[in-house]
Amino acid sequence: MPRYNYGLIKSPQTPRKVNRNTAGFIFQRSTSSIDLLEGKDETKLTFVSHYSQGRVAQTGLFANASNSVKRVVKQPVIFNYGPNVIAAEIQNFKNERDKWNIYYPNNPAILVTDASRADGGIRLILPWVPGKTYTNVATDDPLLRSKHLLAIACAFLELNEKGLFFYDFNEDNVLLDENADGTFKAYLIDFGGVGKTTCGQELGFLLRHVSCQTDRHSHIDSIQNIISILHERIAILSSHNIAQSNVHRTR
Repeated sequence: MPRYNYGLIKSPQTPRKVNRNTAGFIFQRSTSSIDLLEGKDETKLTFVSHYSQGRVAQTGLFANASNSVKRVVKQPVIFNYGPNVIAAEIQNFKNERDKWNIYYPNNPAILVTDASRADGGIRLILPWVPGKTYTNVATDDPLLRSKHLLAIACAFLELNEKGLFFYDFNEDNVLLDENADGTFKAYLIDFGGVGKTTCGQELGFLLRHVSCQTDRHSHIDSIQNIISILHERIAILSSHNIAQSNVHRTR
């Protein structure tokens, strides 16, 4: 198993009040790094950029010099360093790690802690996955939009089939990456908002975004229904685009 040493990631050693606007002080570009040992190849990963700064957690991207090894590191934003708070944060991050690893068994996350640190040294080390958020790739093109939604629907179906369900989903929790054949792969991220009881958020999201101009709309009661509709829509739109292209070519 990979061994991680977080000795070079700065973290307060004594309790201190943290301003929400400056909570990113832990990820200092000049000093923060990870010593990563995978097998026999030791690589130092240094801080590249913030991914997100939330109310309860922040994430940063780390990479080696050649950018061939990348990791996303998530850590809690802690304002109270009491032992019960630290213990609760560690349990929350363990739960998130376990849910990530159920969904991505071949690309697991690793949790490290350090009891010598005031903040518990809590770091969730996540594999980097490619793509842009659904918010960033939003488009009015009906074919492209249908391809995006199909990828997301397939990812949701896989998540649900593994007994996991979003209870705090937003459009930044999914990354879309285009394949060579023009299809898309969706990667779900941020499993802090994932539980084991369905809230219907996945189906609700798809119903809001899939404007099904069909008599079957009232019968859509599952993600499988939506996947079938999207496959049909993509086939129709693709054929239409080919026909239009042929018309323009003959003029």
